[in-house]
Amino acid sequence: MKKKKQYSFREGSPLTFWEAVRSGKAFKFLLKGEIPERFRSPKKIIEYNRKFFFKKILKTPPLDSNPSSDVSIHSLVCQQDIEMYLLAIKSFLRFYDNIAVYAHSDGSLDSYDISILKKHVNNISIITRENPLWNEFLELIQRDYIEKGIGNIILMKLFFSQFSEKKKIIVLDTDIIFLKKSEILIDWIEKELNCSYYNQDRYDTLRDAEERIKIEFKLDKLPLNFNAGFIALYNDVALDEIMKFLQIQEKYKDTKLTKGDQTIQHLLLAKRNAKPLDRKKYVIFYGKNYTPETVMIHFPNQNRFDNNIYLKLARQVCKELIK
Repeated sequence: MKKKKQYSFREGSPLTFWEAVRSGKAFKFLLKGEIPERFRSPKKIIEYNRKFFFKKILKTPPLDSNPSSDVSIHSLVCQQDIEMYLLAIKSFLRFYDNIAVYAHSDGSLDSYDISILKKHVNNISIITRENPLWNEFLELIQRDYIEKGIGNIILMKLFFSQFSEKKKIIVLDTDIIFLKKSEILIDWIEKELNCSYYNQDRYDTLRDAEERIKIEFKLDKLPLNFNAGFIALYNDVALDEIMKFLQIQEKYKDTKLTKGDQTIQHLLLAKRNAKPLDRKKYVIFYGKNYTPETVMIHFPNQNRFDNNIYLKLARQVCKELIK
């Protein structure tokens, strides 16, 4: 069944743009002499209508994945970002498809969204609320962290390991693009290197809590400038270890810890021989640091649509996928 395209008037709104216009909601701000947030800048227009701006990925052919692989790649996917996710995962699969693919719903994916994912990635596994354990974790994060203001839905990334029996797992954020074949990651997938890899940022996020946390959990050192947008690790993370580190969201709420998975993933990798990927090739985008050397680029929220680089590279990848 074909579903009507949804380009939301406001983030999370079920209204299409034209429904918002017809209902008068689009003009309420104008009558007050205000400009709706979604029209305040070109960046805002793209942000609030990103399903439209990334829709070209839906015209690219499906790619294979291998559910029998010893390695799985996982992403947390919301309805608003399905196109961005498909761009991220297909940009990786076009270079290497001997990997199992898992898409975990944040609770917003419906049957139509699931059909789109299955159409574009052969043999993809989709984890939704219909999975009792995933639903249990969703309820836990909502009740004990989101409602208390000490966490957000991104914490669900911590539980990916509980849904894969593979030897190794990769955590991939939906706002990432692979521009070239990653030799170092393929080497890690295919060989026993006994290390983990992570995307390196410009700064650490633990800030004022770092020394206290290191003492409490008896950690000699932490991965330098850790970013949780891309992680490759052995699948040996036990649930009790995750729950132990989750306590810091409440315990250190007076500090500047992030409300997502960043801090806890940082701690989980502290004892897993974590190595940073080369920042010149595995880039976290800050507006000007994309170069011809770039293998992978991560577009964090605050800088995502600066200089239209994200959209430019998205179009480039889609064009290459269609060839």
